[in-house]
Amino acid sequence: DAEFEVWEEHWVNCSLKLCQFDTLSKFADETRHQDLTLLTSFRMKNWKRLKDTLLKLEHQRDPTPELKLYKLFLSLASPEDQQLQTVEKACGDLVQMLLQKWATMPPVVSLSHLPLMHAFHQIVEVSESARIFEILASAAPASRFQDLNNILSTWRGRLPNEWHDYTEWQNIIFWRNIVFDRIASGSKVATGKKDGPATPGGAAASPAPNSPIANLINAETAWNFIKLGQVARHHGMRKVCHKMINTPARTTLTPTTALEEFSRAREQIVCEMTLNEKDSRSHLEIINSTPLTLFDRPQVAELLTYKATTMQRLGDLGGAHQTFCTAMTLCDELAVSWDAWGTYCRANYEANRERDGAAGSSDPSAPSPKRIKKEPGAAGDGPNEWGIAAMTCYLNTLRSQAEDDVINKNVARVLELLALEGADPAVGAVVADLCESIDPRHWKPWIPQLLTSLNRPEARHVEKILLRVARQFPQALYFHLRTTFLDIRAALAAATQRQSQGDPAAEEEQRMMSEALQHATAIMQQLRSRHIMVAATMEHMIDEIMS
Repeated sequence: DAEFEVWEEHWVNCSLKLCQFDTLSKFADETRHQDLTLLTSFRMKNWKRLKDTLLKLEHQRDPTPELKLYKLFLSLASPEDQQLQTVEKACGDLVQMLLQKWATMPPVVSLSHLPLMHAFHQIVEVSESARIFEILASAAPASRFQDLNNILSTWRGRLPNEWHDYTEWQNIIFWRNIVFDRIASGSKVATGKKDGPATPGGAAASPAPNSPIANLINAETAWNFIKLGQVARHHGMRKVCHKMINTPARTTLTPTTALEEFSRAREQIVCEMTLNEKDSRSHLEIINSTPLTLFDRPQVAELLTYKATTMQRLGDLGGAHQTFCTAMTLCDELAVSWDAWGTYCRANYEANRERDGAAGSSDPSAPSPKRIKKEPGAAGDGPNEWGIAAMTCYLNTLRSQAEDDVINKNVARVLELLALEGADPAVGAVVADLCESIDPRHWKPWIPQLLTSLNRPEARHVEKILLRVARQFPQALYFHLRTTFLDIRAALAAATQRQSQGDPAAEEEQRMMSEALQHATAIMQQLRSRHIMVAATMEHMIDEIMS
């Protein structure tokens, strides 16, 4: 029996994530599972059933936070039971009850606290929903849109973490969509007034079609479903992702919905490319069936990037390269395009190295990477041209507005490629051309790795990067640089001593350490000359620590 209950609980959780509420509702009726009946009634918007179940449970149980929360939902969502004036007091009582429960929990916050934190989140949403109805019912027409937009902007920024359970996302987004439905349908807030224009203390009238408020509600509703689809993709639920991004379906496109349609198309393509990688031909069909003429140039460039990546997976390297070039012609500031093109160039670079047994030997049958240039002369024509092209893409990705994970990935790629091809002067030309336009904060977490390159062939390229970091982030660099400087100086002294004793291998080491010391000295001199007080203060701190 215990094992059966565990399997039953897992089945219910899976059905909730898959949005199979009809099946769960029947299961709740058959098993007389009252808590599940509450949940399914709420998610299916069966307010009468939810009200009857609440009345029954109120006589059978002591008041619990869950029951009070559903009662709060009912007081705003149900057209027949809306009680706006009681929401504030009910929220306060529920907060006190949850705080008492929180006080009984362990002092160290852990996963066991998540349900309570999620409940607090829902209470805040309900309280702000009541505020929305008040705004639409009583605020001056000129200020309604701005007040409503402020609350909805806050809602976009206040969401669960992507790794939280998908049912938490569903609960938050579903409630917001209920509020939007009530606004769109012109539902009456129970304040004792009849339907009609919004007056102080009166009912919230339905926004006129194509009005700013109506367009805002439509945009937020679509954004909610697309966001749910994106989270479902991150959780590996492909069918749920498609269900969310295709709800609600639109039959016509207008300029106000072009961004929404692009977001749906992009999420569908990324979902298929991520969760259904083997069927690349179907990915290409989806992209080709997308009406690109409806979107602006950056949007078309992003979709063409996905097309090029799909063509690369299918083995059409020439077509993929040409499609990348077309995407960059449309918009050369997209981080996703530079990142994907860099992956493509690196794949060719690795293939050539494996085949020829030498770094970057070019394949005559492969497309030429010469067009991968941010500026004239950014890519070379030597045997390592695919590696140089990849470096160009990586650095341009860092120049673009990319997310932190993309930035960190490409910084690691740059350092790896520098370690492999740092002796090539063409690589130095690429770094010199593009390094100055890259935000130095992207390099800051990688200072230890950059400093270890000072005694390698790529040191002259790394020095340019570290000089920029020294100008803007002297505190982050100083201690690491000082330690590296002293280590290099000690290694140089040891190599010099061994050479004087006749060690033949010490001569090369002495030469490398001498060059490394020159690079470290140049960086340290610039840091101390530009930030005299910072360097003096940090040296004083070191003296205090050592004393």
